[in-house]
Amino acid sequence: RRVLFRSKPHAYAGVMPRGWAALSIFNQQLQSEHQYLSAGVEHIISDSPLWLNCFYQSFYGEVISPACIIAARAFDDDFDSLEVFLKRSASFEFQTHGRYEIQEEAIARDEKIVEFVNRHIHHLSPRITVDVSDRDSIYTAITHEITNRANFILN
Repeated sequence: RRVLFRSKPHAYAGVMPRGWAALSIFNQQLQSEHQYLSAGVEHIISDSPLWLNCFYQSFYGEVISPACIIAARAFDDDFDSLEVFLKRSASFEFQTHGRYEIQEEAIARDEKIVEFVNRHIHHLSPRITVDVSDRDSIYTAITHEITNRANFILN
């Protein structure tokens, strides 16, 4: 089942959710993920982890971003995550529809996201970085890590 969180329709409309709207989107995603994970779903694959909402709140100077960071950390303490950073290469075909920035801005923003995670969400581990165009490496890295975690739990 695919769950589309409310931030993407805003992006398609070219409207950046701010203030309480941004917090509402974060809370909806948190609640949805919590329901699935509490019900026994083992893995949620998302191109928008909870802390990414916190990054954008911080990036745009929202005063609620510290509370968002605390909530995202607490959630990750309860439900372990695997973070895979997809590095955009110059050959990557960037789609502007549903995006707030052009490719060059997105690549620069990616660097800021990594800095944000290192500064605020540093306990996330392991973090895997793969080229976004190399789907085989993405699948292999995720499968390898999930298998290792399952083997660790079984042993």
